[in-house]
Amino acid sequence: MDHGGHGDMPHMCSMNMLWNTQIIDTCVVFRSWHIHSSAQFVLSFAALVVLSVLYEYLRLFQRNVDARIKEKVNKGKRAASPVASGRSTPEGGEDTGLLNGRRARHG
Repeated sequence: MDHGGHGDMPHMCSMNMLWNTQIIDTCVVFRSWHIHSSAQFVLSFAALVVLSVLYEYLRLFQRNVDARIKEKVNKGKRAASPVASGRSTPEGGEDTGLLNGRRARHG
């Protein structure tokens, strides 16, 4: 049994989950994202920080878009249906069940 030639083998990914202090030969997310040096580790860390900040920005942007859409829809509903008593709360409309916690009865 000849064990020579092990120096030519490709480096395997190390997948330590807790208290990992090993930087070299660690794979991040995919096997193709293989860290071979400390510089690659620093660049990978920076890339992950940028990706996470971008993700949070997109979530915030989507919330703002949703709020603007909701505001436009509500503005259209208010313009289409005048309130009989002058109050800003609905009096038996589709939102009544949501406001008082009871189911609206139709029929």
